[in-house]
Amino acid sequence: MKKIITISLVLLIVVFKSNAQTGINTRNPDASANTEISASDKGLLIPRLSVPDITVKTPVVAAPKDGLLIYNTNNLTKKTLFHWDATANSGLGSWNAHLFFKETPKTAVIGITGSNFGALNNLDAGSSTSLNNSNGNALVIQSSGYMPNLDVGNSAGVLTVNLGSGVYTIEISFLITAPAPDLGRGSVLTGTTYYNMGYYADIIARTLSAGTTVSSARVERGVLSQANQNHRVTFITTFTLPDDVNNPVSRLTVALGRRLGSSHNDLVYIIPSGSYYKLTKLK
Repeated sequence: MKKIITISLVLLIVVFKSNAQTGINTRNPDASANTEISASDKGLLIPRLSVPDITVKTPVVAAPKDGLLIYNTNNLTKKTLFHWDATANSGLGSWNAHLFFKETPKTAVIGITGSNFGALNNLDAGSSTSLNNSNGNALVIQSSGYMPNLDVGNSAGVLTVNLGSGVYTIEISFLITAPAPDLGRGSVLTGTTYYNMGYYADIIARTLSAGTTVSSARVERGVLSQANQNHRVTFITTFTLPDDVNNPVSRLTVALGRRLGSSHNDLVYIIPSGSYYKLTKLK
């Protein structure tokens, strides 16, 4: 009888080991999982290591197993999840970063609403008009691109875009029409009916809380156009907004100016339905 009981216990242990699953904080781990951790107010903290060079195994001492997972705490090589890829680096192995959302380019598109916006009336080269809501104009986010802290401001006169820290490229594209200038305010190019429409855009970012200028750029463009004909002018620049815990958000303003050498120096209209801002957050 003792032999039968012993054999039965051994068989039960073997069966248990071959089918066992681990449940942490749960009695019923999912059938598809070898291990299931259940929690409603805590997460899983994997080993946190500082990797100075992703092409070597350091600080891991033993040869890393393909797929070994860590969280890298080293800012220079990127603070994010890494796994060891044994086949990378010509077979010597390398740490592979997982998707790092902060450095994934994000693109947002902002449109303009309202009636045609008059600018640069009787203004000479070097003068500008800030985009504002004087004619019922407003900025509208058409696509946010999941960009952190993105917002628009339309209630304080000047139209503004709020952004968090990072490196950005902005494309500002205006569809413009220009009536024939008043006498003495412009002339067509010799032998043509076209004006040299010279513009610039001043793109300035100031901290939202302190109003300190953190970025300023002037971009110049020119286009040939007849009077009362639509023409497009696009300004592109890249700028950096600092990572400042005391001033985490900056406010961006745009002014349309008249460039030196323009042969049309009178009123123009920005057509909102054909104009937009496109922002790409590079990192």
